[in-house]
Amino acid sequence: MFTSYNLFKPYTSSTFLRVKKPCYLVIAGHSMSGKTFLCNSLLEVYPYLFSKATQITTRPMRENEKQYEPYMFVDDRYFDLVEKDLVGVVKNPPFFYRYGTVNTIEKNKVNIIILSEEGLKDLKNKTNTKIVTIGIVNGITRKEREKILLEEMKVLEICDKVFNNFIEDEQIKFVEPLEVVSYLLSIGVLENAK
Repeated sequence: MFTSYNLFKPYTSSTFLRVKKPCYLVIAGHSMSGKTFLCNSLLEVYPYLFSKATQITTRPMRENEKQYEPYMFVDDRYFDLVEKDLVGVVKNPPFFYRYGTVNTIEKNKVNIIILSEEGLKDLKNKTNTKIVTIGIVNGITRKEREKILLEEMKVLEICDKVFNNFIEDEQIKFVEPLEVVSYLLSIGVLENAK
């Protein structure tokens, strides 16, 4: 996998930072806002701090996807069997594909989940683990914003922190992993190792 972080990986030594409080880090935002890109960047730059929770779905696999990347693709019968053990469960109209996350927290890691508002509500109802929510928005114009589904934007209202992608030289500059790490340091999820 290639990201812009292959060339420069700031603050990556495990001797500098450690997880003080294992938690779920929920990344929310509208479609195409860079949620998966941020998740993959955090995993690449800080593998000793972050892990991705296993998410499953009943939707068909897309051309650029494979099993476990980004989801475990299952049929409805399998989903029915494991649904009681999942958190962040979402039934996604109009196609009624279902999504869920295996409820395991990797010790000494910040466990990343990409969720919608419905999934976040389900997660909060089913776990006692600390949940930190961050939202991502693109630096878009009012006219473009009107095109985005209101339901997708509503989730940002319940996030602990919202980061903004911005446009520079006609290219979107995505949220840097270091911004997220700095935020997690500021709220006591991460700490400087002694």
